[in-house]
Amino acid sequence: MNTEEKGINFTRNHLIIAGIAGVAIICIVVLSILTYVKTVSDENTINTLRDQLVALQSQLSSARTELNSLEGQVAVADAKITTLTSKETADISSLQNELSSAADDISSLTTQLGSVLSQVSGLQTTVSSDSSQISSIQAQLSSINNQLTSLGNTTTSLQNTLTSLQNTVDSLVTRVNALTAAATNPIALFSSQAVSQAFGTQTLLYTFTPTSSGYIYITGTSSSTTGYIRVTNNTTSTYADYAFGTGTTVTAPVTAGYNYSIRFGNTEVAGTVTATLNAVFYPSSSPGTSSTTLFNSLAFSQAFSTQTLLYTFAPPSSGYVYISGTSSSTTGYIRVTNNTLSISNVYAFGTGTTITAPVTAGYSYSIRFGNSEASGTVTATLTGIYYH
Repeated sequence: MNTEEKGINFTRNHLIIAGIAGVAIICIVVLSILTYVKTVSDENTINTLRDQLVALQSQLSSARTELNSLEGQVAVADAKITTLTSKETADISSLQNELSSAADDISSLTTQLGSVLSQVSGLQTTVSSDSSQISSIQAQLSSINNQLTSLGNTTTSLQNTLTSLQNTVDSLVTRVNALTAAATNPIALFSSQAVSQAFGTQTLLYTFTPTSSGYIYITGTSSSTTGYIRVTNNTTSTYADYAFGTGTTVTAPVTAGYNYSIRFGNTEVAGTVTATLNAVFYPSSSPGTSSTTLFNSLAFSQAFSTQTLLYTFAPPSSGYVYISGTSSSTTGYIRVTNNTLSISNVYAFGTGTTITAPVTAGYSYSIRFGNSEASGTVTATLTGIYYH
């Protein structure tokens, strides 16, 4: 209820109370006068009382007028109250309707909020799950990147290896081409060369400087069972002896740019030895395709001016022993000994050198490394492969 309504109610209540009080006062006065009239016999007093009554009646009339005026005001106030009450009722009804609508809206919004909160909770769960998946994917990506980096390094290494292999293939192709050409273009050094010599002597057969590396194939006949072919590298002052008899084929490697001498000799103790010999030079020829590794990266050390036994074997078929590796000595050498015939071939050896020594089926061979140093210790790492 607002302030205006309170004021109107207050005024109306006071007017009613005032009217009732006035009527009560008048009644009391009248009763008093009547009582007084009965008890007073003095006429003057009655007249006086009558005058007073007239005055009171006049006052009563005035009071009634005032009461009527107050009642009019009360009626106006009642009308205002009724109007205000109607307005208030209408306003309250409107407000109640608005509150009801607002309550419905709030209920709907609450329901929607609950749905949104549920969706938010679901989204949070999804986000948490997605975060875990993202972390897992990031870890996988990091692992993949590391693998890609490793694969890149591996690819680079493989490319380098492939390049090296390609170079090797190119070198082999070049060698095959050279071998093919050599197979069809041998060079005869001497043919059916007859020799007659005293026991225990040698005969010079041929001297030449090959323009390309390759092999000398020597065949023929000999009246001696102790005959041998000596191939001397005049440039390095080294030589190799090969047992030779009727039906024997000697294969001796030579290197381009070095000067070589070929001799036939014997170790007889009496008589004369005769022989008929043939020699053909095959540039860049190759001795067989099957291979057996005798020793691989064999490392050792030895005192100065000593020898170390590397390997002993009896080849099942004729072929060649290729020996390569490194050596700390500039005076190193490989000695291949035919134990059956007690004949040794000595080959100068140093880092980067490849020794090719022929071997014949059925004979026993020993392979040694030695040095001619005057002091100190010599180390070497060697690989030997038997081709047949």
